[in-house]
Amino acid sequence: MTFTSSDPTNHPVPSTEFLTLHATCAKAAHFSGAGAYLDELDQDVADLGVLAGDGGSADVLTQALTSMSMGSIGT
Repeated sequence: MTFTSSDPTNHPVPSTEFLTLHATCAKAAHFSGAGAYLDELDQDVADLGVLAGDGGSADVLTQALTSMSMGSIGT
């Protein structure tokens, strides 16, 4: 794949090194099952109305807070 930009100063193309690193991390997450686990947590965040009083929803809360801090809730 080749990326181009009509205005490389204001809209540079992505770094091939970072894209390669991202692809490698995504493959590792997929093969480890981490991606499916995070997808499940994201769905749990969307479905959760109230946190469990016994701390059973701590993973869901952690995922929600992490996603919010990274700006990925609702995307």
